[in-house]
Amino acid sequence: MISKAVVSTQSTGTRSRKDSPVQKKVVPIFPFKTYCKRGQFPESKVPFIDSHCHIDYLFVREQNFGSFSSYVANKDFPKNFSGCIANFCDPPAWSKYKMYDEILEEDGVWGRLVCTPITPKHWSPQVEKNLIEACKHPKCVAWGEMGLDYGKGFTVDQVETQKDAFIAQIEHALKLNLPFVIHGRAAEMDAFEIMKAKRRKTTEYIFIVTVDRGIQLEKCWSTFLTCISV
Repeated sequence: MISKAVVSTQSTGTRSRKDSPVQKKVVPIFPFKTYCKRGQFPESKVPFIDSHCHIDYLFVREQNFGSFSSYVANKDFPKNFSGCIANFCDPPAWSKYKMYDEILEEDGVWGRLVCTPITPKHWSPQVEKNLIEACKHPKCVAWGEMGLDYGKGFTVDQVETQKDAFIAQIEHALKLNLPFVIHGRAAEMDAFEIMKAKRRKTTEYIFIVTVDRGIQLEKCWSTFLTCISV
């Protein structure tokens, strides 16, 4: 069960309705049933695992203090939902409050942990140390998504910090023999050159998340033995 103290440490992501002049009612910014009603999509009997989700964000925004299994039971999840790989990318979730630890205790839930390039200010020696320990969790299946982000909100002074964090995380992932998920936004070739310089002679598992302009995939496919683009 997630404690209220943990949930309250992050932004609740809520908004107020304007249709109540007496008392404004706060509702989740992501009302799950509004967008995923049963019958909206064709039903399938093939089991699937969601490979990228943010359970911690869902819990915070919907003020859920129970387990993930109870959350799924009370929502309109497809009958063939068989589990998920949760992405923990905020330092408070895997350092001070260890929110990931509670969630990964659940059956059918695995994790990926990272300090993303979107928030370079979080990167520090202590954050790095905490992240290494968190990624040793037996249900951590990958490191990421890490990389470079030169998109909205980016400033030139962030470049070196982003690159330092990216290089350090690649090195740690290789030491732990973990696959890594790459985030690249308007910085694909810089990310590619760093990955190329850090590649090993042994088989690598590199999953490229291409955003906006995409990456020159031929170079990735010819350079890395295992490369998947999403």
